[in-house]
Amino acid sequence: PAVEISEYTGAEHDEKVFTPAEARALLPEICALIDRFNQARTGASAAAATLEGIESSRTADNAAAVGRPLRLAREELGLQVEGMRDVVRFLHRMGVRITHLDPALLDFPSRMNGHMVYLCWQEGEATIAFWHDMTAGFAGRRPLP
Repeated sequence: PAVEISEYTGAEHDEKVFTPAEARALLPEICALIDRFNQARTGASAAAATLEGIESSRTADNAAAVGRPLRLAREELGLQVEGMRDVVRFLHRMGVRITHLDPALLDFPSRMNGHMVYLCWQEGEATIAFWHDMTAGFAGRRPLP
């Protein structure tokens, strides 16, 4: 099902601590959000290319004729960028920490043996199977026990 971004009312991201099971349960929704982000990024890239093409062909003689296409391309670019921002805001409201978006690399605050750590997921992985210390980053990923 499509994710309705305005629906989520979870804890703010600094408050949420995930168990591995909780983070894994969100993965289908997160994958849908990442797909949505990627589609918006592709749309933004196409709109930017269209806008650039119109801008580069604009002259004093055709300024009136390209006015409407130029406005429409700017609006489309704005809509796509806002769609990307919506996904980022939604993930933050869920409590997910975004490390990277191309490909998506997400961290879920968690507690392991009394210490705060991040559960770590990278776009394309089937499940959340890794964790790392709060300061270690991707290079410090270790398999979940």
